[in-house]
Amino acid sequence: MKIILLNALPFIVLVFGLGFIFVKTNLDKITLFSIILIIGGGLGNLYDRVFHGSVTDFLHIKFGMVQTG
Repeated sequence: MKIILLNALPFIVLVFGLGFIFVKTNLDKITLFSIILIIGGGLGNLYDRVFHGSVTDFLHIKFGMVQTG
């Protein structure tokens, strides 16, 4: 069940997203760019999950007194 939910389902959604881009040829540039960024992030997460076993979506950044997390 874990493999289906975390690997197969996201892959299917990404394929549908790519198909949407190719079918809808009248998308404006901002919408197209946004969809491409979402698909790219999904592909990166899928790659991490398949080859590294988990996805790390958080980056700890420390800049002087300011830091994330």
